[in-house]
Amino acid sequence: MLREAAYGLHLPSARAALHGSVVEILESILTPAERENVAGELADHCRISAQADPGFHARELHWLGVHGKSSRRQGHPQQALDAFRRIAEHKHATPETRLKARLSVAELQSYVGLEAAAMEALGQLADDAEEAGMETLQADALCSWAPLLLARGHIEESLEALH
Repeated sequence: MLREAAYGLHLPSARAALHGSVVEILESILTPAERENVAGELADHCRISAQADPGFHARELHWLGVHGKSSRRQGHPQQALDAFRRIAEHKHATPETRLKARLSVAELQSYVGLEAAAMEALGQLADDAEEAGMETLQADALCSWAPLLLARGHIEESLEALH
């Protein structure tokens, strides 16, 4: 309680700098495996640190990606979904990064049983990737979309998506 009271006495810019120091320390002392295990927390510290130093936006995106991939591998789809959603909505992410994160979100939605949301997201993503000239990402979205269409009895649309 005393620690939180002392923390609250700092100006927001000083608090942001403290979070930046936490990131610097953890990145320097933890092993890669340990950093992967705390990637979500590192991303949160980077988000707060970016208020004082915009350079932390890129690090936040990096750690969100690590957290999302690690959570997916470890069988924690909701944590992965949350991480990739943050990337997809992050105003400092590149358009390509946002589109790739949207693909991960849609695939995870399908995995956790949100097929309707996944179908809508994949259809829109395929269109957006085509518009952006990202053929590989468009193909990935269509390949993920086709089985969902087929499962709902949309055979012709499924075949069309695969061509």
